[in-house]
Amino acid sequence: MKRIRELFNTRHWYIAFPMITVGCIIYALGFSIFILPNHISPGGVSGIALIINKFLPFLSTGAAIILLNIPLMILGFVKLGKKSIVRTAYAVVVSSVLIDAFEMHLIKYTADTLLSAVAGGVLIGVGIALIMLFGATTGGVDIIVRVLNQKFQHLSYGNLFLIIDTVVVLLTAVTFNNYEIALYSVFTIFCSSFALDKLCYGSDGGKLVYVVTKKHTELTNEIMRVSDRGVTVLEAKGGYSGDDIKVLMCAVRRYEISYVNNAIKKVDPDAFVIVTDSNQINGFGFTR
Repeated sequence: MKRIRELFNTRHWYIAFPMITVGCIIYALGFSIFILPNHISPGGVSGIALIINKFLPFLSTGAAIILLNIPLMILGFVKLGKKSIVRTAYAVVVSSVLIDAFEMHLIKYTADTLLSAVAGGVLIGVGIALIMLFGATTGGVDIIVRVLNQKFQHLSYGNLFLIIDTVVVLLTAVTFNNYEIALYSVFTIFCSSFALDKLCYGSDGGKLVYVVTKKHTELTNEIMRVSDRGVTVLEAKGGYSGDDIKVLMCAVRRYEISYVNNAIKKVDPDAFVIVTDSNQINGFGFTR
């Protein structure tokens, strides 16, 4: 676990930049193979670049993305700091160059537009998530999203992307006068937002277990033994009986829930158990 935490410590530039490059490759593959050939708008600056490319065909999509990102990176420099913008500038240039290179040399998939929308959206979401996890963005709306997230922390990255990208898709539909493609673009945005949130937030989540038991001491010891997780003992009162009772609360990773269930069955098969999903858990043993 310590090594995994160190991997996502963005102070280590020699780890961050190679991983950002991998994210750029995944992002560019989804964009070039699935999105561009089917004229699907991925939203954001990339979607605006497609509109510009329609009116200025001599300007490649990658070049348009770089030009649009210049004022946004100035905003990011002010709001996000020097280190983040250096990595963002690197990600913008690498992903834009790769988009143009892949567009010219790789095979395009156009057999099924819906499949292209889903596959392209997932790859774009995975690529952006990997880039963001290591302290950068792909520029454009990514910068705006990170700036907005600092102020509106109750809105996830994926939700902010969804709001902004939907507006861009509507503009694209009007520009190309093709509302069917706009519907496919919605699939792309949904899939990219889902993949982004799963990678950015899913790894911080887990299961929250509540256990009402009379054998709280024995069960606490057994849960800590089999899962190596802490247990909190809550004082409660039964609403029907009025008796004082103990409720055990334990946060675990998803793969550890079976250990806790086995411990409960072993110590107190009659215990009352509630297991809920937790989207994010911060603290020792999870994400700091």
